[in-house]
Parts: sequence; structure tokens; C-alpha cells
Amino acid sequence: AYWAAAILQQPIPTHRMAASPAERLFRGKTMLAPMVRAGTLPLRLLALEYGADTVYGEELIDLKVMKLKRVVNSALGTVDFVQPHNKSNGSGGGSGQVIFRTDPAREKDRLVFQLGSASPETALAAARVVAGDVAGIDLNMGCPKKFSVQGGMGSALLKAPEKAEAILSALRRELPPTVAVSCKIRLLDTPEETIALVRRLVAAGAESVAVHLRQVDTSTKAPAQWSQMRAILEAVDVPIVANGSIFRYTDVAKLRTLVGDADVSAGGQHLLGIMIARGALLNSSIFSHTAQGGEGLDTVVRRYLRHCVRTGNAYQNSKYTVSRMLQENANPVVAALGEKRSVKTVCRCNSTRALVDLWCAQDSGGGVADLSLEALRREHEEVMAAEARVGQAEAEASHRYDDEYVLSKGHGDMGNGVSTAIVTLDGHSCQGGGKDAHTCPPPICDGGTHQLVDDLAACLAPSAKRSRCA
Repeated sequence: AYWAAAILQQPIPTHRMAASPAERLFRGKTMLAPMVRAGTLPLRLLALEYGADTVYGEELIDLKVMKLKRVVNSALGTVDFVQPHNKSNGSGGGSGQVIFRTDPAREKDRLVFQLGSASPETALAAARVVAGDVAGIDLNMGCPKKFSVQGGMGSALLKAPEKAEAILSALRRELPPTVAVSCKIRLLDTPEETIALVRRLVAAGAESVAVHLRQVDTSTKAPAQWSQMRAILEAVDVPIVANGSIFRYTDVAKLRTLVGDADVSAGGQHLLGIMIARGALLNSSIFSHTAQGGEGLDTVVRRYLRHCVRTGNAYQNSKYTVSRMLQENANPVVAALGEKRSVKTVCRCNSTRALVDLWCAQDSGGGVADLSLEALRREHEEVMAAEARVGQAEAEASHRYDDEYVLSKGHGDMGNGVSTAIVTLDGHSCQGGGKDAHTCPPPICDGGTHQLVDDLAACLAPSAKRSRCA
């Protein structure tokens, strides 16, 4: 407490403010955090609609990204990165599965693509695939899940900083200067160790560092350690971004006040970037910069579904994200929506149209005409017809949102073609190879709550009976 009070007596020094891509993306900005499965195009567009400055896509593994094919989708006005149809890996559906979709007109200059990688060679190969359609490439150094750590990625890089340095150096050296290079880390055991790591990463080529203000083994239920943020902000001359325990817009002001970054009078700007994850699922209107709390959850979900309709989002991904929005909210908030709009009923939807009908049937959209049931139904029909006209539509039954995490037994590498176990979003199969091959049943919905597979190693075992695939 003494240390925190002492540093607040001193003003934050003025940082260099060159108009670089990283400065424009991160310095003092409010942004949507990278979130696996949830951070697809509809949520990113929703965050931008509400006022986010920058949005991150969900983490994707480099070994997968480097094999994708770029396809311009003229029906939706999007650029799709598609996994080509390959009989050997079981992917079906005409031209292949859409792994990453972006709307260049609305997000290109504000979109950061997050990579999971353990190798400078594969990271660079993957980054080159998407670099022309994004504003920045970010290296994930904070994911603590076993499937990531066993592959040498995510938080495993915190214990192998030389590998992270090599990746960041390769990305910054080889990518165009118009593409920002950044990374996202977690706190280390001491503030001094964290600051030393940040300085190493910046020296290697990171033009911005986001810090999840918890350690790897800290529960997400524990408060983020905001008190460490000011020292990190002062340690380097690149944009620094804080992540953790931001659930209301008032939390943004509280954190900036704590680090001495609240006053932006005389034409100045905030220095500390703010990254919001679960708070954006709680209520995405957190980005609307209003202390009053923005819009209600009913309207927020309607806006989200409208983006799902307009972008042709796979319904499995849409209902997962809506379920997460409901789960993040307190029971009274969800109960006020009515018993027909619950996690359990959302889980039962098997199409985008079913989601729209379920959510929008009860009223007219809170007075917003284009969020009514009739308006969203009409948009859905128009999008489906447009896709059909240009021959790029896939039947909704076969248009799966593909979020595979692949673990190669014995090697710890992740990627297609060398898999022993595959866990997909829709959960219809966990396909294996060799003597450990087995098939898992469809996902289980206990009380309407889908749970992610935390330990894919269990899925490798021949004795595996069930798989929880959200």
C-alpha cells in the first residue's frame, strides 16, 4: 500500500507518441480481448458498433493458419480464410471450412490477429497468410490450458522467453511495417520479473505488450493485480495494455485513476490501453463509454444476432457466444429475460433462424425497429439468398464453425495432419489415429451449461467415455 501511494504522487512521464500502427491500435485504446470461440466476426463487429477502438480475433494455431486459403466472399462482403476440403482429415462441405472470417470494410484497420505458436518459422508462415487483411499480429503468451502449454505455446513461452524473442523478432523483421507486432503475457512471480520480461520482449520486436494482471495459476475469480500496472507502464516506451477484472465501464476509469492516467485535459490522450474480455460477454455495451451501463442484455443479444445473420456466422458458434453472455450475467438479469430465453433453450437451437426466433419472439426489440423478429428474419432470408446467388453458400447443416485443437501424442505439437485427437466446437466427433483411435459422443449439456475440454490428454485415452465439447 505504501509503494502504491508513493508512485501515485508522481505524474506518468510523457511517452513518445509517434503515429505508428502500434500507437494507433493500442496507445490509450479500449479493446475487445482475444477469446477462443467467442471472438469471431459477429462479436468483434458488435464491440466496434458499441465503441471499441480495437478488436482481437480469437487465438488460432499457426500450424493450421499456414495451410488456409484466402477467399473473397462477395455475397457477404467478407474475406474468408478456408481450410480446403481434404478427405484425409475428414473435413467436408464443398470448398472447405471457414476458419477465420473478417469484414475488411469495418474492421481491417482495427483488427489484431492472435497466433498460438512455438516456432518463429511457423509463426511467420501463418502471419504471412493473414497479414494483408489485419492491422496487427499478436503472439499469445498467456494461455494456461494444457493443450497449449504441452505444445510449447501460450504460457509455456513465459518460461522460454528466448523462444518468444525469436518469434517476435522474426515477425517484426519480415512483416510489412504497416502491420503491428505485439504479444500478450501474464504476470510472473514478482513485479521485477514481469518488468524484465516486458523489456526483453520489446527489445526483441514487440511494439506493444498486453498484460493479463493475474499469474498463470491464479483463478479468474481472483481480482486482477491492478497495483502492478503503473510500474509496467513506466518501464518501456511502447503502448502497454491492461487486462483483468474489467466488468463495467466505471472499472476502466478506476484502473486509469489508479495508475495516474485519468487526466487527459489540454488535448492529451490516455496512455494505458484497456483490454476487456468477460466484461464484453457480460454486456458488450461496456464499450459505449457511458457510466450508466449502456443497453440491456436483451438488446445487446439482438444486436449480436443481427451481426450473426449479416455475416453468415455458423449457428453453433452463435449459440455458444449467446450462452456465454447468459452465463456471465447474474441470475436476476437472466430471469428477467423470461424462461424461454435461457442457456438451456439456446443450447437446443439448431439453426440461425431458430436462434432468432427464440430470442426475438417476445417483443419488438426494445423499440429499435431493425432488431425486431420480422426485421431479423427478413435479413436472414436476404443473406441466404445472396449467398445462393453467387454460389458461395454452404447449407447451414454443413457450414460448421471449425475450432479444432489438435494434439499430437508424444510430440506435443499442434496442427492438422499429425493428430491423435481432435476436439471440435460441435463435438460430433473426437477422431483419433492409431491404436488410441476412438469416437466420442455428442456434447453433453448439463443444466444447459456447456463446458470446454480442459484436458485433451484425457480424450486421447482409449478408456475415454465422454467428451465435453462446448
